[in-house]
Amino acid sequence: MSNFSFNQYPKKFFDIKSFLMRIPLLVILFAPAASFGVFYSIVFVMLMPFVFFGSRFYAKVPALFFTYIFLFYLSFSLAKAIYFDSLSDIKEMVKVFCFLVVFLSVNDKTFKYFHNLLILYLAIDFTISLMQFTHFSNYFTLFVSDLYNSKSHSEFSFSLSSVRALGLSPGPGQHGVLAVFSFAFFIIRANYSNRTVSSYIGILLSFSIVALAQSKTAILVLLILMFIFFFLVIITKKFTYVFMMSIVFFALFCFAFVFWDVLINTFYDLKRLTELGLQVSSMSARVDIWNAQISAVINSNFFLILFGAGRSFLDNLDIYNKSFDNDYVYIFVMYGFFGVLALFFLMFYIFKNLIVFSKISDVSKIVTFVFVAGFITSFSLDFFFDVKVLALLAYLLRVALNIRNEENAVREGLRFKS
Repeated sequence: MSNFSFNQYPKKFFDIKSFLMRIPLLVILFAPAASFGVFYSIVFVMLMPFVFFGSRFYAKVPALFFTYIFLFYLSFSLAKAIYFDSLSDIKEMVKVFCFLVVFLSVNDKTFKYFHNLLILYLAIDFTISLMQFTHFSNYFTLFVSDLYNSKSHSEFSFSLSSVRALGLSPGPGQHGVLAVFSFAFFIIRANYSNRTVSSYIGILLSFSIVALAQSKTAILVLLILMFIFFFLVIITKKFTYVFMMSIVFFALFCFAFVFWDVLINTFYDLKRLTELGLQVSSMSARVDIWNAQISAVINSNFFLILFGAGRSFLDNLDIYNKSFDNDYVYIFVMYGFFGVLALFFLMFYIFKNLIVFSKISDVSKIVTFVFVAGFITSFSLDFFFDVKVLALLAYLLRVALNIRNEENAVREGLRFKS
């Protein structure tokens, strides 16, 4: 009889630190979100210990660079909090803190954990959403709603003839944004790097959640992403694959055409969207708010224009800033000219990748398409600065960076041997 030993198993099976480093994303995704104050307090307290364990990272220069920028804006936010007597900007820095903690903690070199966690989240979210949508009310659904759904949104949602399911999100916008992120991740992963059943389940769950959330912006973004994806398939795949994908899209179109009356009668906001177009979405009111916010910053002073006036500045002028529903306006208000400049450099890099999509790595394809989804969504919803999406982006980017660094190390090793 052979002697049994735990050493027979790979060391990573018992890598407790790797397991602990995955907890921050788990906390951010599943922390109760009905009250922003409670949510941020839980997340901040739970993540603080990981600040002291997150020092193992590959790219020290980018990590230090991000940390110094964070410390600068944190100091700037503290100064504004004292001057304007408002803590609004401090709360916003907690979002960046979450990004940094997740980014510095991750040492995964594959998307396996990220993939599985996202599937788990979507499955739970879809189950809750379906219960809400079908008016299946019990103590469990009411308990979940009290924990995760904003009271104002839930009361309005359930007063409609067709529920806008909120799932594990405070509102339909946040719900739709996370589903859009997941859809972008899984549709590229399924067709370029991980053709498994779970990837296709991820696509189906994401699509279903957008339908149940009935976020008009998310629905429109999903349609745009499908057209962009089909175009990318045409320029990167062989004829047989393009033909098969054409059949899938044609089948979806036929399904929507045949059951259109059923769809618009089942989904209340889809019916309103088809009847009223953009008028249904109070877009003119949003534009007025954005103009007021941008004008206030432009008319402030040179320093605030460069580095961002912040929410506390708008509070002081009694200008609405509870929600921006536009990441471009948000970045200008919070981070000023330099923030917008950084965003433009990022957009240039992502769209350059989009042009040469067939030549970039599978990991870069995923990152690129997720950011494209974000750039489109950001015109009418908070995408990049929704705290859950921000944490997912941090994990996504860090894993991509780890994979790239490992590939570079392998190439250097082969070059040294030769």
